Amino acid sequence: MKTQIGYRQRLARIRFAMREVQSMHSTKTLKSLRRLNDVFSLIDLRVLAEELNCEPIIVGKLARESCFHENGFWKLVIGDSGLAKFKIRVHYWPRPSAGDPVPENIHNHRFDCYSRIAAGSLKSTSWKISRAGHDFRHYHYYPQTTRKSYTLAYKGEERLEPTESASHNCGEVYFMRGTDLHTAGAIDETVTVFLEQRARLRRYADVFSMRYARRDVSLPDGALTSDQYLRILRSIAKLVS
Repeated sequence: MKTQIGYRQRLARIRFAMREVQSMHSTKTLKSLRRLNDVFSLIDLRVLAEELNCEPIIVGKLARESCFHENGFWKLVIGDSGLAKFKIRVHYWPRPSAGDPVPENIHNHRFDCYSRIAAGSLKSTSWKISRAGHDFRHYHYYPQTTRKSYTLAYKGEERLEPTESASHNCGEVYFMRGTDLHTAGAIDETVTVFLEQRARLRRYADVFSMRYARRDVSLPDGALTSDQYLRILRSIAKLVS
């Protein structure tokens, strides 16, 4: 069993390792890949669940930033750099009742990111704008300005088509550029650890969907309570053990 070093010390070690990863111009070198794997090895969800149980003030803050996401998964914020350079999230897809992936809005991100499949598997699809594609409504996503809602600003109509699909299995680490349009779906219970490269933030992300009206939309963020946060994190910890 891994030695429990405490949440604050663990986060300090992650911050140090991430600074080294971010200082490298490429994540394809053997050294940078090893350092990235060091980061993910420190994000031990089983141990983190125990460590955070002893940090009620920190859990309250993390819970307010966590929610059930529109795209069908629980989004739990685990920690950040303290200087807005990166943020650690865990995404948990419960087992779908009909056995099919929950359809996602097509989207990109405000940041580059790394993702590691901690349990289960994902199928991702890349998309591009194309006259030969399907009709979608285009929105700009802006992060919440209050603790109760976030904004989708309507930008008009657009046509998109899928370009390629890929499967990501347990243990795999992959990289996404912030501008890459994609969807991802889980067929079974799936957990991913998600590292946001927040040093490269854009003001907004693009969202393409037919769920919403042709106007600006304000959506509730559904922030979690501390008890909800810890209960979901413990369920995730059991799944990855």
